[in-house]
Amino acid sequence: MGEGDAAPTPTGAMVRGVASGRYRVALRSTGLNLVDVRDVARGHVLALERGRPGERYLLGGVDLTLAETFAAIARLAGRRAPLAVLPYAAARVLAAARLAKPQEVALARLPAWFSSAKAERELGYRPGPVEPALARAVAEASARRTSDG
Repeated sequence: MGEGDAAPTPTGAMVRGVASGRYRVALRSTGLNLVDVRDVARGHVLALERGRPGERYLLGGVDLTLAETFAAIARLAGRRAPLAVLPYAAARVLAAARLAKPQEVALARLPAWFSSAKAERELGYRPGPVEPALARAVAEASARRTSDG
């Protein structure tokens, strides 16, 4: 999470969608591992300096449900939290009716939660709180919306 997600990635699109008020519901069954992009950059440097050749390290942050993530983004954007938390079956119905993007619904089926324990143990990786990164991402999304619209 953070600034500079101009494409945007699926996470950046989520920030824009919630911050603009376009995304008003969250899936009950899913969640994300959110991390500050600056922490990931530091983690890459640590892997270069301390990592073992051939090893892989997950550089994550905090596991949050989609509802928790949407609520945090909405709060930072000065909006109300999502109106509802839907079960996955309801999201599939919305996708079939073309009221939701089928690929987004398919991706959101299972929680994307990860552990950085190996990176913490072997590299000294320590992610900070994700809230400042969310705040930067929301501020950028809001500024882009203002300049686009």
